[in-house]
Amino acid sequence: MKTYAQALYTAALLTACSPAADSNHPSGQNAPANTESDGKNITLLNASYDVARYFYKEYNHLFIKAYQSEHPGTSVSIQQSHGGFSKQALSVANGLQADVVTMNQSSDIDLLEKKDW
Repeated sequence: MKTYAQALYTAALLTACSPAADSNHPSGQNAPANTESDGKNITLLNASYDVARYFYKEYNHLFIKAYQSEHPGTSVSIQQSHGGFSKQALSVANGLQADVVTMNQSSDIDLLEKKDW
């Protein structure tokens, strides 16, 4: 299960680091806008639950190292926003500009889906 979670998180971050256009969000409607990237400097915001704080604090370093090995000369910074179950989902639904949202409660995921996030 741990390997699956790590693979899922890596895929999400790689997608967030991708230079491709975002076609999943209608223009200006809760679209993640926090990503700063000039091709060499990338800043991401990961919104997740309080219980995942320490996991991501450690895992982010591994992701950054792996990403930079595949993209030499790139600087990656990952900021974290953590909150309680449902409270964090409400923050994202109400406009928190997260690039990556990692949640596992179906009610929180459903809320974000209804908000077209």
